[in-house]
Amino acid sequence: MNCKLLIGLINLLFNGIIIRYVNLNIIGIANIRIKLYYRTILFISRESLRRHIPKKTNIHSIYHYINIIWLIIPIGLYIMLFSFFLRLFIEKTNNENIYPYYNQACFIYLLSSFIELLSEPFYLLSTITQYDYIQIYIELIASIIGKINHFFR
Repeated sequence: MNCKLLIGLINLLFNGIIIRYVNLNIIGIANIRIKLYYRTILFISRESLRRHIPKKTNIHSIYHYINIIWLIIPIGLYIMLFSFFLRLFIEKTNNENIYPYYNQACFIYLLSSFIELLSEPFYLLSTITQYDYIQIYIELIASIIGKINHFFR
């Protein structure tokens, strides 16, 4: 419970710092378009395995689970690269003229989603082994790293 409170306080602190020092127009673009891009990548990459792997009962060894869990990284990389090229080359808009660093921001959010996706195998492993207290610490570390990455974009 204390770690969840700490996650909330860290989110509040970083969001306050970001609102204080960043232009409101850029915050609007980041919170609507790029954040949706970030959340979509994470949802498509990890949600199917989060739902499917704990329900598999025909696997009797933890090593088989580990082999399946690490598939989330290549799946996520494929989805990230596909969506990045889709966003840059197919979805041409006037963002480059209005916001000169829009493509770089998309790339940084892509890196942030990859960093957050790296913690997912540990999260799934703690779900399978039913060590619930480890999940809280994994979420805390992933949240801190993600917020730091968003802050320095």
